[in-house]
Amino acid sequence: MSHNIGVQDSNISTDSFGQAIENGIEPDTTNQKYFIYSWHPKVTADLSKQEGGKITRGWILDKTSWQEDKIIEVIRTRSYLPSELNDGYKIKSNVRNVFAYSLDFDKGSPTIEEFKAKAERWRFSWVLHTTTNHMKNKKDKDGNEIPDSAIEKFRVIIPLDEPISLSALEASSSFWEKMFPTVDPTCFDGNRYFMVNPNAEVLFKSITGVDDSPVFLNPFRDGVISDSFMKKKTGRPKLSKSNNTAAEGEFSPDTEVMLKDGNMVLVGDIKDKTEIFCPFCDHTTRQHPDKANAFIDFNNAGQMYISCSSEAKTYWIEMNAIIPEKSKLFFNEDVGFVARLDEKSGSYKVFKNNDDWLSYCHHNNIKPDCKTYLPRRMIIFDPQEPSGLQAEFFNIFQKSSYLDNDENNSVKYSQVESLGRMKEYMPTIYAVMMNVFGNEEYLLRFLNWNAVILQ
Repeated sequence: MSHNIGVQDSNISTDSFGQAIENGIEPDTTNQKYFIYSWHPKVTADLSKQEGGKITRGWILDKTSWQEDKIIEVIRTRSYLPSELNDGYKIKSNVRNVFAYSLDFDKGSPTIEEFKAKAERWRFSWVLHTTTNHMKNKKDKDGNEIPDSAIEKFRVIIPLDEPISLSALEASSSFWEKMFPTVDPTCFDGNRYFMVNPNAEVLFKSITGVDDSPVFLNPFRDGVISDSFMKKKTGRPKLSKSNNTAAEGEFSPDTEVMLKDGNMVLVGDIKDKTEIFCPFCDHTTRQHPDKANAFIDFNNAGQMYISCSSEAKTYWIEMNAIIPEKSKLFFNEDVGFVARLDEKSGSYKVFKNNDDWLSYCHHNNIKPDCKTYLPRRMIIFDPQEPSGLQAEFFNIFQKSSYLDNDENNSVKYSQVESLGRMKEYMPTIYAVMMNVFGNEEYLLRFLNWNAVILQ
């Protein structure tokens, strides 16, 4: 069954969607509309889904005009995720903005026709495409195909007219799961990528407004995200001890804070030490409520923390949001405990015991439990790799001053040429050394030995 068709609708007279169904709210259509997403040139159709999932760095933010041929080209040529990632690093804590919903259906229900029947009432644009396992028979534990087990598997991209945060994406899940109980819950993770399908069947639906521009969904206005979420975001952050939210005394990259100039930013967008208004204390009880009373900074574990002067209290970002690039600590795989970078010597030191670790944390604004989430590093000695703490190892090899000053582009001479130049330019030294070594073979060995040391 082919679904590779395009539909252009305008002047829609059917029921609207969410709150728009009840109130008849016309979506804003004044801006140029794009499908905005991140992709990676190495995550191609030749890779398995598992292999592609291991490629976490180097994801590129891109955009494509909301036009049928261009959207189909993206679907059939690129693996994508509908989010912007800090530094192109595909981990959940790095999700900065989400530009679309990507609803994933792989249970055979709803079918494509059942989905279309529901979506006919929607007053915003979307595109449906089949996935790589669409209508393929399942396999048993021995790898044999199970006859007549194929089901429809597809994905639906719903672009948003303005980006939302990761927490807003997660808050949307209950709405979509109520409408489609079989939707894959991982499609609300924000950092999940969707594999390219070169043979995708595509159904493109573009709803146009009064100015003939595409209409995109606004989840806040159209009732996808509840009012209770909006109230929680504008008030004091509510901290919880549940497994799905920050523990007491913690905050997340999506926590919104006010800078000293009054501007609001997400914690995840702050890169250096910054003065802020503490988002946890009651400013109305302060003597100077109009002045910033806290700062946010990074500790030696790569954790962000907020130091509030009003409460004389420290708050830490949730422990799984450690930024390895800013961490001077790592979990030493060889000894099974935390180690720290010794910047003076360029080497590392392992903490003697847990009391030593707790003392260090107390003096450096570190939450001790973060050791579980510190980057794990192997200890190696390899002159071919960079020295010190790296993304996957700690290299105890240190370059000498001779190696640092080595001119790699200088002309290299053969052994015969080296002796010839010695005879020509340093005849006395040559004569003395020949007197010591007796023949040129031994002299060459001596020169080569010194060259290795110096280079």
